[in-house]
Amino acid sequence: MADSDLKDIINSPVRVKAFGKEYEVRRFPLGKMQRALEHIAPLGYLMRTATQSDAADILVNALALGGPPAIGLLSVQTDEPPEWLEDKDPIEGLELLAAIVEVNARYFFDSANVTRLKASGSRIQKVIESYGGATSTNSSITNTPTGT
Repeated sequence: MADSDLKDIINSPVRVKAFGKEYEVRRFPLGKMQRALEHIAPLGYLMRTATQSDAADILVNALALGGPPAIGLLSVQTDEPPEWLEDKDPIEGLELLAAIVEVNARYFFDSANVTRLKASGSRIQKVIESYGGATSTNSSITNTPTGT
């Protein structure tokens, strides 16, 4: 089995019908992930604080309390502007949002990927620590009188 076949199996789509279309929700590639990042943090915080709630409560709260981030993620997935989503069915939106979160969380919180992310973060931290002092300058302004 080729490496690309394995990647396709691991990133197999979750099909969701919403807004008169069928979407194949896959793990976001780098470009979509970058666009989605501004929306992920508020939703992640909301979902962590709502762990005592059932899944329906979490999704409803995601739209009620985190509406702009939820709409943002839906916009990234659908490749439509947020305004396009305003008159769409909310239940279909919640179903699509659930698939987006499920697929991407499964990838990013996979133990192998968490290990890779921690190792990358550790390498970056070491570079900052080793070069941070050598490249930073400590300038100070001194008052020197100008002569007359």
